Amino acid sequence: MLLDELERMFVAEGFAHLSVADLAARLRVSRSTLYRLATGKQELAELVISRMLDRMDESGRAALEKSADPAARVAACLGNGTAPVRTGGLEFSRDLEANPGTRAICDRRQTLAMGVLKGLVEDGVRSGGFRPVPAALVVQVADAAYTRLRDSAVLAALGMSHAEAIDALAGILLDGISGPGTTVPRPDDPEG
Repeated sequence: MLLDELERMFVAEGFAHLSVADLAARLRVSRSTLYRLATGKQELAELVISRMLDRMDESGRAALEKSADPAARVAACLGNGTAPVRTGGLEFSRDLEANPGTRAICDRRQTLAMGVLKGLVEDGVRSGGFRPVPAALVVQVADAAYTRLRDSAVLAALGMSHAEAIDALAGILLDGISGPGTTVPRPDDPEG
């Protein structure tokens, strides 16, 4: 499908440098074919990113439903949803943040995810799966860190991809809120 090919191209190399004519030539379609999907490059980028993040949301929800374990549920919320962008490079991260439309889409998704995280931490504390930590504080720390990790300069300084940095952050957060003797699943663990 054309949108799948666009997504692969964007994730692999970013999208800011590509014009509609470039995209049409590389995909071997006419520009009018792309204009049937969206009115221009900006709308096309937003369509591709929204579609990709919708799938990430579905994946995250499915992972949440698979487990009753509080740590596994938080790991799913924090990291499993990044699977579609694991191969994304710094150019992709840079373009997502530099483009006001795609950045706004990412901001909205992050806000929703932090709301889910708050409920998961509260549930984990109530059930005894987590130490008695303030869920609002965990959310503030996670939100601030996730925002920093969306910056391609930060990722470059860390020498990590976005997915690697998110996985490491999720592990740190889980280690911090889990009680003694708790097995902490890693976000990149499909069994987590």
